[in-house]
Amino acid sequence: MSARIIAVSAPPGGGKSAVAVALAERLGAALVEYDAYDTLTERPPQEIAAWLSAGGAYSEVDVTELVADLELLRSGGSIRDRRTGTALSAHSLIILETPFGRAHPAMAALIETSLFLDTPPDLALARKVGEFVAQNLLDPGPGGHKSFLGWLHRYLRNYEDVTRPAIAIQRQRVLPLADLVICPAGAELENIIAQAVAFLVPCAARTAKP
Repeated sequence: MSARIIAVSAPPGGGKSAVAVALAERLGAALVEYDAYDTLTERPPQEIAAWLSAGGAYSEVDVTELVADLELLRSGGSIRDRRTGTALSAHSLIILETPFGRAHPAMAALIETSLFLDTPPDLALARKVGEFVAQNLLDPGPGGHKSFLGWLHRYLRNYEDVTRPAIAIQRQRVLPLADLVICPAGAELENIIAQAVAFLVPCAARTAKP
C-alpha cells in the first residue's frame, strides 16, 4: 500500500514548519519540506511581485524534483533528506510542509489530506519578524546588527508587494481545498497537534477499510 501524504500549509510565519515537524514526530512519519526545494523565492522581489500581479499561477512554480521524491517515497523507495543529507524513507505516512496544499496542479493528486493553519496575517508577520530578530540576537552574522536591520527593512518594504498578495492568493486557492482548517491564534502547539491527530486518525481508519 502506498504511503499517505498529508500536506500542512499556512501563510509565512503561520507555524507550518513547527506543526509539520511536531506532527511527523507524533505520527512517526517522514517529513518533506517544500522550502528545501524552493527556487521561487530566489528570484528578485520585483520579479516575484510581477508574477503575483499577473495572477501568481501555481502551475508556473517548478516542483518537478519535489514531486519525483514524493512519488518515490510513496512507492516505498528512499530519498536523500535535503534537511539532513541522510536517507529518508516512509513506512505509511508522509508529512509534506508546503504553502500550496492541494492547489498546485502537479501535487494535488498525491495529497490525501490537506491541513491549513489559518493564522491571522498580523500574527504571522509578528511571528516571522520575531523569529528573524531572535536569530540575529543569537548570531548577528558578518555584518552585525546594522546589516540585519538593513535586511529587515527590505523585507518589510517588500511585504506589501510580495508577501501580502501571496497570502491573499493562498487564502483564495489553498484554504478552500483543505480538509481541516485550524486557527492557531492563542493555541499551544500541543493543542494544535492534538486537533490534527484527532482528525487524521479516523481518516486513516476509513482509508484502510476495503
